[in-house]
Amino acid sequence: MVSTWIRVLIVASGILVFATVCSTTAQQPKDKDKAKAKIEVGEGSFEFAPDAKRPRNQLKVWTYHPKNFGSNSPIVFVMHGVKRDGKGYRDSWIPYSQKDGFLLVVPEFPEDEYPGEAYQQGNIRDRAGKPLPPEQWTFTALEKLFDHVKTLTGSKAEKYHLYGHSAGGQFVHRFVLFMPEARYARAIAANPG
Repeated sequence: MVSTWIRVLIVASGILVFATVCSTTAQQPKDKDKAKAKIEVGEGSFEFAPDAKRPRNQLKVWTYHPKNFGSNSPIVFVMHGVKRDGKGYRDSWIPYSQKDGFLLVVPEFPEDEYPGEAYQQGNIRDRAGKPLPPEQWTFTALEKLFDHVKTLTGSKAEKYHLYGHSAGGQFVHRFVLFMPEARYARAIAANPG
């Protein structure tokens, strides 16, 4: 009788220890991710899924965090051209970011997930020409990314600056027209031909 209770106690203790270890192990990656969840000083990049319904549609986001960036410093988004070379755009803007102390953010929209109508035209219509609801527009990715970047940096910025070149200029031009409530302070569409 006593040995049966001892066995039950040992099994119950083992289950409790196993459940505790599994619970702690399951929480460790989340804690580790939180510790890593920031944009480090210097050149960097991270993956971002702007649409929770399509988590595989990841953007590679190239960043430069200058040493003189503070919580009240500006945030500048640069939209790449048709070659989808976000890293190249980031690299060419680094000297300006260093000089003026703004956080540089260059989202790269992969062509296979965001072809012309989904990138420079903002995905406002489907391929048959029918209007899509605003929550499916590519333009909304910028607003979501702005919130994410603010969280990663502790920024208190209420608005961001936006620059687009070539296909990125087309994106910015349409973004301003179709997203008047967006939180940009200035938008420049360069060579949107």
